[in-house]
Amino acid sequence: EWMEKNLRFKDSPYSQKFKISETPWLREPLACIPDNEVEQVWIKSAAQLGKTVIIQGAICWSLCESPGPTMVVIDTIEAARDLAENKINPTLESCEQLAAVLPDDRTAKKKLKKAFPQATIMIGPANNSFLRSHSIRWLFGDEVAKWETGNVANAKARTKRYANRRQFFVSTPLVESTDFSQGWDGGTCEEWALRCQGCKLLIVPKFREVIKWDENETTKPNGRWDFKEVRKTVRLECPQCGHEHKHTAKTIRAMADDGGYVTTNPEATGRIRSFRFNSLTLPP
Repeated sequence: EWMEKNLRFKDSPYSQKFKISETPWLREPLACIPDNEVEQVWIKSAAQLGKTVIIQGAICWSLCESPGPTMVVIDTIEAARDLAENKINPTLESCEQLAAVLPDDRTAKKKLKKAFPQATIMIGPANNSFLRSHSIRWLFGDEVAKWETGNVANAKARTKRYANRRQFFVSTPLVESTDFSQGWDGGTCEEWALRCQGCKLLIVPKFREVIKWDENETTKPNGRWDFKEVRKTVRLECPQCGHEHKHTAKTIRAMADDGGYVTTNPEATGRIRSFRFNSLTLPP
C-alpha cells in the first residue's frame, strides 16, 4: 500500500504505478520489509516477475520509514551503474519525500553513493574492494547467483554491527551449488502456488509435473511435432484432482488471484524467509 501511494516505476505497464493486485506473489515478500522479526529474505524468481521491484520498494521505504546505512550489491560495476540509472534512481526521484533531498546536479544524481540527511546509500559490485570497509544496516543483493563464492558471506559481514540488520538476496537461479542456492535452502523455502479451479487446493506450478499436451497423429504426424496443433492442447493439470486448466490469461489470472505460498521447509526459523515464483505465475 505504501508503494502504491508513494512510488512510480518507469517500466510499469500501469501508467508507472505499482499495483499489488497484478503481482499477488510479491505481497508476502514485501510484507517482510517492515517486519522486524525477519532478518534475511531470499528470493528465487524467473525474469520479469518483480524481484527487483522488491529491492526498489524496500530501499525507498527504509529511507523514509526506518533509515539506516544502505548497500546495494550486484555482480559487476557495469551492472551496478545500469541498476542505479534505470531502476533505483528513477524510483528514488518518484518518491516525493526523497526527491526533495536528492542532489539537483545531474552528475551527482548518477553517482553510486548518495548521502541523504537520514542515511547513505551505496551501490556497487560484489567484490572485495566494495565489500571491505562499510558498516551497513540494510543490505540488498541482486543477481546473487552470479557472485563469486564467498561474497555473500563478505556482504553479510558488513551488517554485524547492527542488531536490527536486514538482508535481502534476490536472483534468477543458476546452479544448485552456489552460495545463493544454499542460502535459499536454509530459509523457509516458500513456493508460490496457484489455486486449482476444480478441487480448490494449491498447485505448485512445476512445469514437468503440471503442464501437459497431447501426443497423437494430429499433434505429431509422421513422428514430427506440429507445434501449432500442440499449442491447442496445452493445459495445466492439477496433480491432486486431475482438473485441466486451459492455459489462457483469464484462467491463470484467476488461479493467481487466489494463490498463496506453500512452505516446504517448516523447520526453518522465521527469521530467514525464502520465496520462489516461476514464469508459470504469469498469464500467457
